[in-house]
This record gives sequence, structure tokens and C-alpha cells, in this order.
Amino acid sequence: MQQRNKVFLLYDHGCISEMEAELIYERTKSGLDVARARGRKGGRPPIHPDKLKYVYNTL
Repeated sequence: MQQRNKVFLLYDHGCISEMEAELIYERTKSGLDVARARGRKGGRPPIHPDKLKYVYNTL
């Protein structure tokens, strides 16, 4: 395979990867917006302060 063909393939794969990353971002954002509209909050649940103190003391 010639050098310019390799460069083209790398460029092509890079473009496809960027496009796929943008699609994932858009789908995630729209899903979070829909969930927010339904009154749901995302993220990790808060840690109880006693459990947090225990973790800090064991380190």
C-alpha cells in the first residue's frame, strides 16, 4: 500500500470517528434533556456524611 493511501485511510477514519463522537454527544444531551423535562435528575446519589467520615478515617 502506498503512503498516500495510508494517509487517506487515517484521515477517513479520523473523520468517521469525529462524526460518531458528535452523534453520541447529541444523543446523550437529548436524552438528558428529555429526562430533565420529566423531572428526573441524573448523577450519582449523595454519600451519607457518616460513611464519608469513615472512608476518610480509613485512609
